[in-house]
Amino acid sequence: RFCFKLPASFDAAAAIDCAPLMCGGVTTFSPFVVHDVRPYQRVAVVGIGGLGHLALQWAKAWGVDVSAFSTTAAKQAEAQQHGAHHFHQYDASSGWDAVRTAFKSHARRYDFIMVTIPHELCTTWLLEMLSPTGKLCYLAGGAPDGIKAP
Repeated sequence: RFCFKLPASFDAAAAIDCAPLMCGGVTTFSPFVVHDVRPYQRVAVVGIGGLGHLALQWAKAWGVDVSAFSTTAAKQAEAQQHGAHHFHQYDASSGWDAVRTAFKSHARRYDFIMVTIPHELCTTWLLEMLSPTGKLCYLAGGAPDGIKAP
């Protein structure tokens, strides 16, 4: 039920290349379907690593306007290569209130925000960036206990 047979024509190297798409690929693709993301919507991906790379590629293929958020400025070119139209760096070391202030101009901008980082982060700034009917999706276990809306 949870296995997919690879075509016999696949050689061993091609089969090995399928593994990331069967795990991280499905993990990042299914939220686009489950949450009914539409091509005209704005999507944000927070965390540009393994899952973030895949999420950006799906978002680009989905046809959405996609923004990448990272704590690392050096990831801008990488994010854009994977499909990000916009790149935003945030610095949590100065406190989450500073992050919230820095992204006030993004209030109610995103219809879907996918968080791919494995550590906890403040949720308030993300909730403030969601449109009134927007959805926030945590993939990597970074959702803090007791999420509260601002």
